[in-house]
Amino acid sequence: MPYVFNPFTGNFDIVDTNTAAGSDTQVQFNDGGTLAGDTALTWNKTSDQLTISGDVNLDSGGSFSTTIQSVTPTANRTISFPDKTGTVGLVAGATGNIQYNNAGALAGSADLNVELDWSSSTTVYTGLKLNATDTLSAPGSKLVDLQINGTTIGLVDSTGARFTRTADATTGGNLFVERLNNHSGFYLFPNNTNNGVGAAPQGFFAGGNAIYGWTAGAVTTSLPTPDTGLSREAAGIVKITAGFSGTGYLKQTPVAIQNLPTPSATYEGAKGFVTDASVSTFYSVVAVGNNDGGSIKVPVFCDGTNWRIG
Repeated sequence: MPYVFNPFTGNFDIVDTNTAAGSDTQVQFNDGGTLAGDTALTWNKTSDQLTISGDVNLDSGGSFSTTIQSVTPTANRTISFPDKTGTVGLVAGATGNIQYNNAGALAGSADLNVELDWSSSTTVYTGLKLNATDTLSAPGSKLVDLQINGTTIGLVDSTGARFTRTADATTGGNLFVERLNNHSGFYLFPNNTNNGVGAAPQGFFAGGNAIYGWTAGAVTTSLPTPDTGLSREAAGIVKITAGFSGTGYLKQTPVAIQNLPTPSATYEGAKGFVTDASVSTFYSVVAVGNNDGGSIKVPVFCDGTNWRIG
């Protein structure tokens, strides 16, 4: 080790011949008593950027608070913490993709996506998209299953959506939005068990230009045969059927003449059925508010001034 005489102190000073090691920007470190540099540890003084191309070990020396401004890695990096080892997962997928665990690594997909920025009047956006490729799945597979205390209250499967308030047959009611018997629409079961499956419910189905009702029939994958129907025959014309087709009838509740409402413009065109008329002549006036005392059962209509037979 060389020495140089220092005339100011009268001593021999040790001369350090170990100069900067490695290439420009490489951080210096003690390598067996001598300075060294490595391409895996560099510092850019212009951008104030430290580059480490290997793993980082955080020992038990204390807590750390570090904000990383930008990370552009080429692979996942592992950070070893005191007594714990974990993997740093990198953000995956495109902007708006929801992150999920894919075999231990973060992943993103356009099929599980939240559109974040609606800023173009010419673009059709989808706020939340959940897309499942269903090439072979067991019956009952659910795209969405909404539960309270472990009990399903709403679901979406390959046939549509179903929502139920409760499974209690005395208070429950179920709403189905799906396709049964080639009839797309929604179904309401006001009172039944098992979400309509295997039950004999009362309810109605609405789809297209019609509303149908039924009183019994097990619901599995098909709609019970309706026994009533109300459909559009033409513009402004309603047709009553016995179900999907056939002849249906309109039934009015029979009342005594004295129970008819007072005729007025409000009731003009209204129809009714009375049980106590004394005559049956078409267009005869029935005296509302009085007990006619008859026993003839006839239909009546309001002309805006009177109730008349017809």
